[in-house]
Amino acid sequence: MVEEIYRSAQWLDFIVRVIKAPMVGLLNQVADHLPVPTKENMQGCNPNTFVLIELRDEFFALEKNDGRHKVFKAIWNFVIFLYGYDNYYRYRIDWALERWKTKPWLPREHQRPRSTFWREWDKPPKTPEAIKVN
Repeated sequence: MVEEIYRSAQWLDFIVRVIKAPMVGLLNQVADHLPVPTKENMQGCNPNTFVLIELRDEFFALEKNDGRHKVFKAIWNFVIFLYGYDNYYRYRIDWALERWKTKPWLPREHQRPRSTFWREWDKPPKTPEAIKVN
């Protein structure tokens, strides 16, 4: 039987302590210094750049974990700039997304991410029009 290295406590501790924690710290620092890419300031870029901007905006409309906001902000904005201005990375990202569509990717589990940190599962507020009186 093959050992599942990433499920072992030793590797999980190493990944969290040595890789993830410093990376999250760096992303938190970088987030406030990266300009926010918009459709207006990214004119002239590959049109797929605008798709990434729309996805980022949709993501932040649903994300409600303030503790991770800066990390995701840095990741999204860096990827958008990288894609928009660097053909080397754009073509590899395009390749990965093209291949991704051909693989048996499983959908998310039911109501994941949890509603604690994700607005998609929140019930809409009741409006007078939505309340039926018998």
